[in-house]
Amino acid sequence: AAIERPAQEALDAFWEKVGSSEEEVRSSTSLTYHHKGLDAGDARIVAYLLASPVLTNLNLGWNKIGAEGTEGLVQAHLARVCAACPLAFGRKCQHTYMSRK
Repeated sequence: AAIERPAQEALDAFWEKVGSSEEEVRSSTSLTYHHKGLDAGDARIVAYLLASPVLTNLNLGWNKIGAEGTEGLVQAHLARVCAACPLAFGRKCQHTYMSRK
C-alpha cells in the first residue's frame, strides 16, 4: 500500500532540514541525511520517499528517529521490496520483519 503524502508544511520543514527538494530526491540513487536532526516525524517523510524506484542507498545515521521512526521505515522498505518480489507469484510476498519491541 502506498504511503499517503505528508502535509505540505511537514514536507517544507523536512526539505529545509535536509537541504533538498522532492524532485532531487525522486531522481537520486543515494541519499545521505546524517546529522540532520531528523526525528520520527521526519522518518515518516523518508518512508514516503522510499517509493522512489531509483533509490538504492539511504544513510540516516546520527539522527533521533527512534524505534517508531525505524519501524515505519522498515515497513515502507518491505512494502517497496514486496511490491516487486518475484517470490510473490500473485500472492502476498513472504518477506518478514521481526521488530524489537
